[in-house]
Amino acid sequence: MKELTVALLMWISSHTPLAYDGSHAPGVVRVHRDELVQILYQDDRPRDIDVDNVSVAGLYNFKDGNIYLLDSVDVSTVKGRAVLVHELVHYLQYHHSQDKSVQCMRMLEPQAYRTQADYLDQHGKTSPFNELHILLASQCSPMYM
Repeated sequence: MKELTVALLMWISSHTPLAYDGSHAPGVVRVHRDELVQILYQDDRPRDIDVDNVSVAGLYNFKDGNIYLLDSVDVSTVKGRAVLVHELVHYLQYHHSQDKSVQCMRMLEPQAYRTQADYLDQHGKTSPFNELHILLASQCSPMYM
């Protein structure tokens, strides 16, 4: 997994302003959906949330520096690698302290989604999201500030 992670970080570095110097790469941890939702919400998990309806395939946890991917994400496929690309963009954003210049963390999403879409496009796949999705995913709300 480390070789794939480094290769994707280098791809991101060559296709975005996010430079990767090769000095460090995040760990990638495969988890079940319940674990991913727990990491996502931490102590603020709504009691009535239906875990099966949470549409998150991965996340970068800036607190421990790991990327968590659903165990169902197949990184041997272009679509699976694109999910990892999205999370690696977040890793590089934190590495470059971009998190310090946004009102809320959701404002980091457009670059990650657009890079994911570019990766899919470059590998002959269509992105499953559009600009409206990106706009909605990047909106700050009191819950995310």
